[in-house]
Amino acid sequence: MAKIISFYSFRDGTGKTTITANVAAAIAEKYKKKVAIVDTNFAAPGLHHFFPTQDLNFYLNNYLNKEGNILKTIADVGASFGLPIKLIPASGKIGDIITTTSQEIDYKHLCQGLKTITKQENEDQIDYLLIDCSPGIQEANLLIMSISDMVLISLRENQQDWQETFNSLEIIKTNLKLTTELVINQAISENLEELKNTIQRKYQTIVMEILPQCQELMEFSTPSTPKDSSQSRLYYRENPENNWSRRIGAIADKIVKINKIN
Repeated sequence: MAKIISFYSFRDGTGKTTITANVAAAIAEKYKKKVAIVDTNFAAPGLHHFFPTQDLNFYLNNYLNKEGNILKTIADVGASFGLPIKLIPASGKIGDIITTTSQEIDYKHLCQGLKTITKQENEDQIDYLLIDCSPGIQEANLLIMSISDMVLISLRENQQDWQETFNSLEIIKTNLKLTTELVINQAISENLEELKNTIQRKYQTIVMEILPQCQELMEFSTPSTPKDSSQSRLYYRENPENNWSRRIGAIADKIVKINKIN
């Protein structure tokens, strides 16, 4: 059965979705593992922007509306650039966003579907399911985390993020008994090791990795001209020697080491 890793942050803007997509690419490329990534941020879906998605026509929104089996949502988005990555997308269409977020979402039904994906066999079997959670502390996120093997919480280097993440950690640790580690993103400190030690002491939680602020990544993410829709928008894949990319690779290494596939 696949290992489930949830990527969470209390606030928007921590780079959680960028991290999720690039870590998926690193696991798939470095370890030749089959990876599926899920977008459960129905209010502001973003994972589809990192992959060629012109053929998407069935979304998690449709599954939640009981319009078909969750397996119909799976899109092979890595085939065009040679990586075993599949996407289970939330719809980015305005009408679908309004409809889904204006009604009560059956997250128990969603979790049942996600577990179905992890139990596939033979050529459809996956090794890792990475879930991009919506921001904020809510029952829905706790339900999704409850089926996970590990939670990675991303935060930025500022006091507001630190306090809110501390509150989130307390809730997660109180309600769930699973491995939870931190990823600090957009770090501006010169001494990253000192920052890591400070955060670990404050939260009594392991910092898996620190990702420094990266101007090249920002420029890559906001191109002056639209990229070919058939191309990857994964910074890790396009710039593997960059320090940010190497640290993404280190996150992939630690996830695979901690969550070994039988």
